[in-house]
Amino acid sequence: MVKIKTAHVIHQLCRGGAETSLYDICRFFNFKDIEFTIIIFEKDSDFEDEFKKLKNIKIINLNAKSRYDPVIFFKLFNVFKAENFDIVHTHLPVAGIYSRIINLFFKKKLITTQHSVLYKTSVFHKIDRLTMRMFNYGTIANSIFTRKFLQKYNYIDQNKTELIYLGADFSKLDNPKTNKAMRKFIGINESDIVLGHIGSFKPQKGHKYLINAFMKIHEKYKNSKLVLVGKGKLADEIKALVKKNQLSNSVIFVGEKSNIKDYINMFDIFVFPSISESFGISVLEALYLEKPVAAFNIDAVSEIIENGKDGVLTDSKNTSAFADAVINLLNNANLREKIISNAKNKAKKFEIDLCCEKLEEYYKKIYYEG
Repeated sequence: MVKIKTAHVIHQLCRGGAETSLYDICRFFNFKDIEFTIIIFEKDSDFEDEFKKLKNIKIINLNAKSRYDPVIFFKLFNVFKAENFDIVHTHLPVAGIYSRIINLFFKKKLITTQHSVLYKTSVFHKIDRLTMRMFNYGTIANSIFTRKFLQKYNYIDQNKTELIYLGADFSKLDNPKTNKAMRKFIGINESDIVLGHIGSFKPQKGHKYLINAFMKIHEKYKNSKLVLVGKGKLADEIKALVKKNQLSNSVIFVGEKSNIKDYINMFDIFVFPSISESFGISVLEALYLEKPVAAFNIDAVSEIIENGKDGVLTDSKNTSAFADAVINLLNNANLREKIISNAKNKAKKFEIDLCCEKLEEYYKKIYYEG
C-alpha cells in the first residue's frame, strides 16, 4: 500500500502548546500507512532539534528571516510541488494563511487544527478565518468548546468539524523527583503549603486573578507559597503586581522548565486561573500526578473536570470565590482525598494514543473521500 503523504505546516517549533501537541503526536503515531513531513518557516528554539531525533519524521525548514518574509511563498510552493502531498495539515494562523493560498495551485486536501479560542480582530486574523472558511477541506477542533468557537466566529458548521481531543503523553510524567527534593532545590520548607501553576504569561492565562486570589489565601495561611512556572510578555507585569501586594517572599517565579513533572509533584494544589482555553493539557498532567485542581469554570476545562468529583471549579474571574475554593480544599481532607482518588482515571481518558488513533482514522477518511 502506498503511504498517505501528509504535510504538517507550522510557523516554527517553539515550546508552545500547539508545538508540544504535534511533538507528542509524532512520537506516538502509527506510521504504517501514513508518513509525516513537517514544514517550518524559521528556526525559533532547540525544540526543532528534539523533533529531528524522532523516527519517521522529515523536517523541511524554509529558513525565512521572519514570518512576513515573502520568500515563504516561493519556497513553500516549491516544497508542495516537489513533495506532492496528499494531505496538508496546518497549525496556527501564520502557517494556515500561507498554506491555503499556495494550495490554490495544488488542490490538495487541506485541514487545520484550531488550537486557540481567542477571538482577535486584526486584519491578519480576519484573513485566517476567511481563508479557513473558504479553502479548508476540513477542520479539527480539540474540544467541544473549540468546535462551538469555530461555528460562532469562523462560520464553520459543527458537522464539518472533526472533534479530536488533545492527548497527553503521561509516560513522561512517571518517576518525578520527590516532593522533599524539589522543595529543598527551590528553598521551600517541607511544612509550607505549595500552590502551583504552569503556563505562559499571557492575558488569557489569568495570572492577575491568581495573584489577587492568593492574597486572600496567604492571609489565612502565612506558610503558603505560590510557584509559577513559565515565561511570557506579561511576566514583568505580574512580578510588579506581586511586589505591589508585598508577596515577593511568597510567590516564586521559576521561569520555563522542561521537567514540569517535578514541579507538579511538589504542589499541594494545582491552580488553573485561565479565562480562555481551547483545552487544558497541564490540567490533565496535574490530574495524572494525583494533584487536586482548582480552576475557573470555563467551557474547555469543564469538559475535563467535574466539579467536586475530580477538581473544583468557580466562576471565571471571581477571585474571592477562587480563593475560598482553594481554602476549602486545604481545610477539607475528605474532599481532597475524594478528588485525588478520581483524578488519575479521569486523566487516562485523554491519553495520547487515543488522539493518534482518531487522527489516523480522520486522515484515512478524508484521503479516500471524493
